[in-house]
Amino acid sequence: MELQHPIHKHSIVLYDLNTGVLPCCHCRNPLELPDLRCSSCRYTLITFCLGCDEPIAGPIYTCSRECHFFLHQSCLDKWPAEIRHPLHPIHPLSRHLKSTHKDVSEFKCDCCSRWTRRFVYQCSRGCDFRICLRCAPLNQDPPLTLTDGKHQLFLFENTTFEKKCTVCDRTDRHTSIFICTVPKCGYAVHLTCSNLCSRFPEKIKNDSHFHAVTLTEFVKEEGWTAYYCDACEQTRDPAHPVYHCADCHFAAHVGCVLSEECFSFRCCPL
Repeated sequence: MELQHPIHKHSIVLYDLNTGVLPCCHCRNPLELPDLRCSSCRYTLITFCLGCDEPIAGPIYTCSRECHFFLHQSCLDKWPAEIRHPLHPIHPLSRHLKSTHKDVSEFKCDCCSRWTRRFVYQCSRGCDFRICLRCAPLNQDPPLTLTDGKHQLFLFENTTFEKKCTVCDRTDRHTSIFICTVPKCGYAVHLTCSNLCSRFPEKIKNDSHFHAVTLTEFVKEEGWTAYYCDACEQTRDPAHPVYHCADCHFAAHVGCVLSEECFSFRCCPL
């Protein structure tokens, strides 16, 4: 059954390579499974999914004509057509896929700066902004925003993507880092590499804990192999600053505590 879908300019057809038959893109005779070989024109199909860049297998979509278009059904189902992302909050991002395998172009992610041939999310209103699939799941609101005359910085904690710090030049994952959302700026700075902590309240009382908590450079206890934020219950890096209550052994991400007090405040230039 043919399906009209905005992911491709022609109608697409669902084939299950586990049970069905895929036609040769040259002579349209059935390919031999599991090698995807055509005995008529001695052609072997070696191709990859345009979504995940893995070899095609199982249920796949392919073009009803002769485009070299192959996409896992799971990839089409997994990624929504449109998302919101905190690094480009003004517009929604739409799913963008290369038209065929003959298109060898690559996209640079504006979040992690990696190049990718997989499909990406790009601004639906024409801004020059796109993110890769590694960074696309980061669709929650960041806990803290800082602005100055040059940068609009969002604080991301325990990041699942890699981002190079402009100050120390390290590329880390599972860290706390401010990232500028100004298009094409690229500025990013680790919480520990910036002077921003000096702008935060030294002691604060809010709903995250029944005692006042104190800004502490790091909290690490002997015998522990994993550390968690007691506010959001996600992992934290024991080498990073936290708000801490020594009496209760309470420790929370800086962003988790401050986000309950004020989502946005101004700071001096970095």
